[in-house]
Amino acid sequence: MIKHSTTAVLILAAALSVSCENDIEYKGDGGGHMMVVNASSIAGTPVSVEVTRSRFFLDSPSNRQILYDADVTIVHNGEQRTLSYDPEQELFMDSEIVREGDSVTVIVSHSNYGKATANDMVPYPSSITVEDSHVSSDSLWTVCLSINRNHSEPDNGLTHYYRLNLNAFANITDTISYWLDIRIPRPTAIKLGMASNFDYIEDFGDAGDYVFSSGNLLFTDELFSDGDHLEFIIPMPHAEEYDYSYWGWNPDIVDYICSITFETLTEQSYRYIKSVEDYDSNDFAIFQEPITIMGNFNGALGNLFSSSSQTISIRQ
Repeated sequence: MIKHSTTAVLILAAALSVSCENDIEYKGDGGGHMMVVNASSIAGTPVSVEVTRSRFFLDSPSNRQILYDADVTIVHNGEQRTLSYDPEQELFMDSEIVREGDSVTVIVSHSNYGKATANDMVPYPSSITVEDSHVSSDSLWTVCLSINRNHSEPDNGLTHYYRLNLNAFANITDTISYWLDIRIPRPTAIKLGMASNFDYIEDFGDAGDYVFSSGNLLFTDELFSDGDHLEFIIPMPHAEEYDYSYWGWNPDIVDYICSITFETLTEQSYRYIKSVEDYDSNDFAIFQEPITIMGNFNGALGNLFSSSSQTISIRQ
């Protein structure tokens, strides 16, 4: 009798566990859509504007609805222009480029979602200079950069906002590249506002260097002076360490490249990127502060992104 009872309990438990895996139909309100406007005013390019409708969280990512019937105008240094819709790029595009110091206001109207506005100024670009680039006997490639403010910019003593994209790789063949890690020594990490990271990454690199596999560094100039050096170290594996003999490739010479894109941002653009990065790095713990994606459009979701950029490529 005990044996049969135990068997019955196990069968019931299995049935309950299966029933718990059934999909639950959502019967709540999926409406409440808002207009989403994302625009860019980047020095040397025309203003571009994307206008879409927000998606419900259960909607498919492919369910992206472009509001191509919106009315989009900009006010560029006091001159108002209507932007035309480009169906190939799915963007509203201006016909003239913007330059550093220009004032840009984006105005979007739609019959179903009302009116949205945002304004910003294209930032004066700070410049980045390669002060030193050398390889040590232990195959460590050191790149020293300095950042200098644009002296045509009014000296108002305000904080400057930057994004530095560093990519280091070794070209094995015309079609094969090997991405390299980049080490940031402690003094540079402190200048970039990354000192708190050393609480948990100190053992990742020699002498406590911060190690990352290329990518973006977002920082301000609050912790370093105009012209201060920022040092980055790139370990360079020797050619013989790349074993591609299986494919018949045995390179005698490897071309090492460090690609640098340096952007000067407005405070609004900096805070938008920072909030997106914070959201992407969130581990979604249950009891955690909610993360707000910053935006500067009044009357809609989204952001007017403004920047000036410079690109440098160094080879070894």
